[in-house]
Amino acid sequence: MDNLGFFCFYLDMSQFILAIETSTRRGEAAVSVDGTVLNVRPLDTDGKRHAQTLVTEIDAMLAESSLRKQDCRAVAISIGPGSFTGLRVGVVFAKTLAYALGCKVVAVDTFLALAAACPNTLDHVAVVSDAQRSGLFVAEYKRQSDRTWQREGKIEIVPTRAWCEIANQRSELSDAPLAVIGPNVAKLTDQLAACNVLGEEYHSPTANTIATLGEQLFEQLATDDYWQLEPFYLRKSAAEEKWDAAHSNET
Repeated sequence: MDNLGFFCFYLDMSQFILAIETSTRRGEAAVSVDGTVLNVRPLDTDGKRHAQTLVTEIDAMLAESSLRKQDCRAVAISIGPGSFTGLRVGVVFAKTLAYALGCKVVAVDTFLALAAACPNTLDHVAVVSDAQRSGLFVAEYKRQSDRTWQREGKIEIVPTRAWCEIANQRSELSDAPLAVIGPNVAKLTDQLAACNVLGEEYHSPTANTIATLGEQLFEQLATDDYWQLEPFYLRKSAAEEKWDAAHSNET
């Protein structure tokens, strides 16, 4: 490779996507260049401390990868459903960093990231997560002809027991049991006896997949607005609902 070729290669390698996943207690960050994830770094396991560790861990990860913040093409952020606190911290950090660096911000559906990490043998999967109050966040995804995944319908909150009963019935009537993944699935194994509950490695979203999907969205120009982007909560947290109830009669 001549000097000019090496220089162009170095420029390409310096342009990267930064991915952040804070929707669960297992937070991660990753960097990706031209579709290849170069580095993945775990954040503190306590979701409440993601805010304290994001800056130092990302600085360390970029230093390890010989990358500079100013060469970031976009910040890809997992937007939920997931932990209220973790999502809020991650989204605010991603928006602030992208704005400060003058790069793009890309929102990635957390459930899509879970589906995209499924085994190649699966073409249909249900993703579930704890919505608390005896409920689940649920969405189904199907693999398309180009091998990408697409959500069918909306992400919904449904009663846990009722959904598990329906999922079992569908599995019993189908040629293949319904595949189920997600952060809450381990607690539901006994209630989903007829379903194909995937192993632990499919229970949590990863920054690796957020980086891959984020880079794809960036290349498709599917970026988001700094000022409009919000975490995907679907409903308010219990604390916010209590506050609303306590102040509902105030004028």
